[in-house]
Amino acid sequence: MLDGSRQRKDPEPGSPLLPLTIVVPIVLSAAIAVPFVLGKSADASAYVALMVLSAVVPGLLVLYFFIRSDRFPEPPGVIFRTFVLGVCAPIAAAVAAEILGKIFDGRFAVLGSLADPLLRAVVHAAIPEETMKFLILVLYCARHSEFNEPMDGLVYGVTASMGFATLENVMYVLHDPTWPGWMHTAIIRGLITVPAHAVDGAVMGFFVGMASALPVQRTRLLVAGWAVPVALHAVYDLPVFLVKGQDQDWVAVLKQLWFYGFLLEVWLALRLLRKLEEIQRGADPGIILRQIWRAVRNAMRLWY
Repeated sequence: MLDGSRQRKDPEPGSPLLPLTIVVPIVLSAAIAVPFVLGKSADASAYVALMVLSAVVPGLLVLYFFIRSDRFPEPPGVIFRTFVLGVCAPIAAAVAAEILGKIFDGRFAVLGSLADPLLRAVVHAAIPEETMKFLILVLYCARHSEFNEPMDGLVYGVTASMGFATLENVMYVLHDPTWPGWMHTAIIRGLITVPAHAVDGAVMGFFVGMASALPVQRTRLLVAGWAVPVALHAVYDLPVFLVKGQDQDWVAVLKQLWFYGFLLEVWLALRLLRKLEEIQRGADPGIILRQIWRAVRNAMRLWY
C-alpha cells in the first residue's frame, strides 16, 4: 500500500545513519591527523586508517546521493541494518561462488578461450554477488513495514550494494599496501567499481519496488529484479577478464566497450531514479513501468 502522506525528515541526532555518513569518516580522519597534531610522525595505524578511509568514502558518498534523492526518506535504523547486511554479504557470496565454481567447472569448455572469462564473470562474480544482494532486499527490506513505495526498493537496493562494495573495497585496498598501488586501486574502484555496484543495486531495487506496487506483475518483476542486475554485472566484468591474453588491439577495443557499457549502465540507473521520482510526485506506477518496458524493447530493436 503506497502512503502519499509521508514527509521528508532529516536524520535525528544520534540516529544509526550518522555512523555511516559522518562518524566513520571522522574517526578514520582523526586516526590519520592525531599523530601530526601531537607532533609525531605517522605510524602504521594512521597509514592503515588512510587506506581504509579511501576505500570507505566513495560508497558513503554514493549512498548519500541516493538517500537524499528520496522525497520521503527511509528510517535511518533500517538503512543502517541494510548496509550492515550488505557488508556481510561478500562472505556469503564467496562461499556461494566456490560452490558454483565446482558445479560448473568444465561446463563451459565448449566455448574454448571464452570459457574461463565467462565462468569467472557469471558464475564466480555476477550470480553469487547479485543473489546475496537480492536476498537482502527481498527477505529483509521488502518485508519491512517501512517498505511502502517503489522508491524504497531503489534506496534499499543501493544501500545493500554500497555495504557490499565498501567491504570489497577495503579488502582490495588493503591487499596491496604498497604506495602508490593501494591509492591507484582506491581511485579506480571509487570512480568505477563502486558506482557499478550502485547501478546494479538501483536496477534491482527498481524492479523489487515496482513489484510491491504492482502485485499482478510481481513474479515477472522479481525475476527481472534478479536477472537484469546479474546480466549487467556479467557484462561489466566479462571484458575485464577477456583482456588477459589478448593482443593490444583487442585490449583497446575491449576497454572502450567496457567503458561505454559502464556509462550506459549509469545512465540507466539515473533514468530509473527519475522515473521513481515521478511516481513520488503522483505518476501511476503502471504507466511508468510500461514506459520502461517500451524503452527496453526499442533499445533491443536498435541493437539488433
